[in-house]
Amino acid sequence: MGVYLPRLKYSDPKNYLRFKEYSPSLIYLSRLTEWKGFNKYLEVCNSSLGLKMNCIIFATQINLIDTAKLFNSDLRSVQVLYETGVAEFRVPYGSVHIYPTDYGQLIDNPQSIGMNVLEMIAQGVPSIISTENFESWPELQQSILVRAVDWQDSTKLFEELAKCLIISAKSAQLESKKLSSAIEISNHCITLNHFLK
Repeated sequence: MGVYLPRLKYSDPKNYLRFKEYSPSLIYLSRLTEWKGFNKYLEVCNSSLGLKMNCIIFATQINLIDTAKLFNSDLRSVQVLYETGVAEFRVPYGSVHIYPTDYGQLIDNPQSIGMNVLEMIAQGVPSIISTENFESWPELQQSILVRAVDWQDSTKLFEELAKCLIISAKSAQLESKKLSSAIEISNHCITLNHFLK
């Protein structure tokens, strides 16, 4: 698994989505299902963590619902974007992607780092994910752009969100650049090709 970075870096900027309030947002980028953490995302957005952030949901058309009705009125804004590719948007600086997966008790080694997390790294956006052992992605374990939490611990979640919110744009860009070789799909293909010879 990896990201084809040229698709993200060299897209036509005139197609980038812009948001009405260009301010930090909690991002959800996955299917709107319980095991992908949508219910937990709603809970975090509606919680009293003291964070006045926008909520932006990227979803497929198949999940077409009036999502805004699921949020409380204290939020500054909620936007639901359907069938929008990652290359078509730039997330406002200071935003945080949360991916609270729950694979159930029968899974011994859940993998909480999905394509959405890699795509956020490529844009310099930090992700807060479910507990992860980082065996598949050791390069990401100490990264400022990936933080793993137990979603039942709201104090720890707030601490991690607060840490993500103070990452400078420059630090996020430098970290994204540093990790680009690890997340680039072309490098994975070269490695696989080498082993297949």
